[in-house]
Amino acid sequence: MDEDDTDHDAPPSSAGSARMRSRAARGVGAVLFSGVVVAVGVFGYAGYLTIRVAHSYSSGITSTQDAFPDEEGRPAQTQATNILLIGVDKACAAGGTPLAPQAGQTDSMMLVHLPADRSTVHVVSIMRNLWVPIPGHGFDKIDAAVVLGGAPLAVETVENLLRARIDHLAIVDLAGLASVVDVVNGIDVRSDRAFTSAGFEFVRGANHLDGAEAMRFLREREAFPDADFARVKNQQAVARGITDRVFSGDAVTDPSHLDNVVDELAPYVTVDSELDWRTAMSLGYSLYGARGQHHYVTIPTSGIDTTFGGQSIVRPDDVALAQLRDAFARDDVATLHRVGGG
Repeated sequence: MDEDDTDHDAPPSSAGSARMRSRAARGVGAVLFSGVVVAVGVFGYAGYLTIRVAHSYSSGITSTQDAFPDEEGRPAQTQATNILLIGVDKACAAGGTPLAPQAGQTDSMMLVHLPADRSTVHVVSIMRNLWVPIPGHGFDKIDAAVVLGGAPLAVETVENLLRARIDHLAIVDLAGLASVVDVVNGIDVRSDRAFTSAGFEFVRGANHLDGAEAMRFLREREAFPDADFARVKNQQAVARGITDRVFSGDAVTDPSHLDNVVDELAPYVTVDSELDWRTAMSLGYSLYGARGQHHYVTIPTSGIDTTFGGQSIVRPDDVALAQLRDAFARDDVATLHRVGGG
């Protein structure tokens, strides 16, 4: 929740903003997918979930039992699996309640959808300024749910938005991504434009980034006229860069390299208590056939607006959102891909 979030319940004024269901929005939080699901799941893909990796996962990652809302009223479980991934600006306190009101601001939020047949992986990005009802608090930006009620309220808000059950939760301090990028010896990204940020220079086209450069690349927004929309597109580029490196030849065939990735990432991650290393391995094996079938989509939006309190928000496209909910209900990945702009 931003510092100017002063009018939680006021409806947004009509700003007449143009429709912005941009592909750029697909990248919000995708870095988390590569950091949590891919970097862990790849061990299942490659068959290298060794004792060392299992130990790194179990001893390094923080587990919490305070991840979900009360069971009453939640969507029913299905054979599909949905994982909510939340990126924050600082690590959660070890052993504490993740995303308590005092925790860092939510930087990104997205849902990883694994269909029942495990044929694909769909990364559903959620704009952090999306204007939605938050249970018990009226309308607000969706990232305010984290501040207002921690992980359980964030899960409940997203479940209500999509009418889909969230099976697992992973929370990542984005600072950990710099170490992961360095461990894989840097990543390659493409930029739509040349820009400078905090002394770092990026060219239009191909860029090879180390950890510090990658963090600057994905966080910059002031350099762009379209601000957050350009920023999340760069986040998508970093996510794909990490994913490409994790799945590259040496990374997949060298168990010690994969163990190093988990070692670096684990201290920055909190997961629900059921997402232990055995579950991660099982998910990885089940997704073996989906290698290369990773699709980035976004919850449809209708444009930028402003509330009476002066907040800049992003409105959901209600018609397309209804279609997206139906796609989740039917586990229809083709419709999910089409409606989400994939």
